[in-house]
Amino acid sequence: MFYVTFSSGSENYIKWLRQKNKKLMEISGSISRCRRRNTIELKYAKKEGKILFNKMYHKTNLPCLDRKYKKLKSILEIDEKETGRIVSPGRVLER
Repeated sequence: MFYVTFSSGSENYIKWLRQKNKKLMEISGSISRCRRRNTIELKYAKKEGKILFNKMYHKTNLPCLDRKYKKLKSILEIDEKETGRIVSPGRVLER
């Protein structure tokens, strides 16, 4: 199991982001408060996380944070090996 998480100090931003993602991709995620860091988190579990990843990186050479992209790509590749299912278009994983 893995999660894709967005964190912010602004609850309004997290609610706005969740609403946009729900409208555009029909994914809902969950919102929680992280008291230790005083932030709000929008969290998507595995199935919705894959949908989000494919929309965010729908083609190669898009601007992104390399460290974040590589981390998520690695998680998806491990999941693919463990489950034996293809989780993302090949063109995305070739980045």
